[in-house]
Amino acid sequence: MNSPLLEVTGRRRPPRKAALWLILALLLVLLIGLILFLALRPRLPYDLSDYQKALDAGDQEALVRIYDSLRLKRLDFAASRQTRRIQELDLQAASLIARIEEEAEVRSRQILQKARDGQNLTQEDLSELEGLAPLAGHKIRLAALETLGSYLEGHLEEDLFFHFAGEMTKVPFLLREFKALNEAPGAVTRIRGELAKASAAGLEGNTYGQIQMVGDLLADPELAALEPLADYLTLRLDLHWQAYYEDEILEIRQEMAHQRTYDAWLRIRRLLTYYPDDAELLAFQAVCLEKNPPSVITWWDPVDHLAVKPLIADSERAFDGDRYQAAADRELVLTLEFERALEELYAGGYVLVDSRSFAGQDGRLRGIPCPAGKKPLVLVLEDFYGSLPRAESGVAWRLDLNKEGQVVGVLLDKDGSQRADRSYTAIGILEAFIEEHPDFSFNGATGVIALVGEKGLFGYPVADLQDLAYSREAEDMGSERPPLPASDFTYNRSRVRALVQALESRNWVLASGTFGRLSLPFSSEEAISRDLALTRQWVEPYTGSLTALYCPFGDHLEAQQKKARLYTDAGYTLQSGYEAWAYWNAGQGYVYVSRTLMSGAALRQTGLKRFFDARKVLAGPLRP
Repeated sequence: MNSPLLEVTGRRRPPRKAALWLILALLLVLLIGLILFLALRPRLPYDLSDYQKALDAGDQEALVRIYDSLRLKRLDFAASRQTRRIQELDLQAASLIARIEEEAEVRSRQILQKARDGQNLTQEDLSELEGLAPLAGHKIRLAALETLGSYLEGHLEEDLFFHFAGEMTKVPFLLREFKALNEAPGAVTRIRGELAKASAAGLEGNTYGQIQMVGDLLADPELAALEPLADYLTLRLDLHWQAYYEDEILEIRQEMAHQRTYDAWLRIRRLLTYYPDDAELLAFQAVCLEKNPPSVITWWDPVDHLAVKPLIADSERAFDGDRYQAAADRELVLTLEFERALEELYAGGYVLVDSRSFAGQDGRLRGIPCPAGKKPLVLVLEDFYGSLPRAESGVAWRLDLNKEGQVVGVLLDKDGSQRADRSYTAIGILEAFIEEHPDFSFNGATGVIALVGEKGLFGYPVADLQDLAYSREAEDMGSERPPLPASDFTYNRSRVRALVQALESRNWVLASGTFGRLSLPFSSEEAISRDLALTRQWVEPYTGSLTALYCPFGDHLEAQQKKARLYTDAGYTLQSGYEAWAYWNAGQGYVYVSRTLMSGAALRQTGLKRFFDARKVLAGPLRP
């Protein structure tokens, strides 16, 4: 029976077996793809378990095969796209290679130690060493060189070393080198003796001397046939140079920061012979070549020393007819006169040098470097202290630092107000002059500041006894004394430290003018000892150890050796007094140098004529 709601489509459903086969085909394709993926996925030819099996079995050939395969694989990885998988496998290979080398080295050293202890190596030992050579040949050779080094450095007896060398001739890849050593025992022994001298130089702190000695040994023609010995000396020389560089580069950086470019250049020149491409050294070299004079000589004659006391910055205040006027006119120099003197000294061919350069730590005289065509000069700021009577004479009563970190002098007016400027102190004037005429300073030199500590440092009492001395002198001024607050020791100490740091950064040398401004020829040895103790207690904690004494009033102790010895024993390797000419002498453990005082009286007389024409310096209209 036909129904109008049914329609014949003419299409059949696929059989169930066909669908099943299709699913199986897809699975097969996926399986083949997975197999291909796994087969082609990067992997290591060997892993840790393979290495451990070969090691446990003592299979040297397998160990070498694993080692070589891993190294080749790392080369492949380097040329491949750096996927995460490649990077992980490369790290695994590197780790396994390092372990193979390390364990091969450990085993090799164990075998070598037997020979070093005087034992004969067995055939099994020799075979094992030969098998370990592809894995750790370089390390084995270094271990053998270490034994040679132990002998050369005196840590291994001669008979044990030559027994060791004989055993090494049984190792094929060491035969040629150690055979040469066995055949030249005299040369090896001689080199050992020379190295002992080099080591002694190193222990004395003469690293460069040690380098020179080892370098001379390397140049010995006899070493051409003694390759292990030459290799050891080369390694040792490199280590000495590294140590020398590490010490010297710190000094060079310090010297360059302080504009001591000549000293730095001497160090740089040495280092560049071994490190010719060092970027930092080359940069420093360029600065030194620009700043250093074209020619430097060694000066052996006495060096002129010109001294000046704190300057008068306010001439109207100094020469106002008070009781301080005569002393100020006689003893002191105006800031204008100091500026003129610098111009005359510069025009006359003088150049500032470091006061420490001609006195060695042992108190012996030595020649100093000096630009050719120039005359060396040391400038001394002596009798350096601040006080209210000096302030009344128009002298800076203390020092301070401006916003740029430059040293300024501070004038104290009668009403207690203060004025500060670089031009109020010889320090600021000289620094400004050097900035304008850098060739007036050789190797960064500025001058010496001979401190008197009784009333404080740079105008700042830092302890009760200094404040008391300061106040007692001020009390004598009566109504002329300006109003001032009480001393703040915490503040004062911080200012002194900041000033010392600023002065040392500009190469000012701090020295002693004694703590109590002693007239040393007329002071007892007990008084001198007390004065030295006070300097150690209240000055050197801020300045560091002082090594130069500029005797107050121009006195000197050459005729009183017991007193001079007190200072020598305290570390003062330089002592100075007045003379009318340049003079120096090496005493017993110290150097004595003369200095000439530039004062108001000296400018009116002829004592300064070897330096300049005093008439061009004296500011007569400003003086009484």
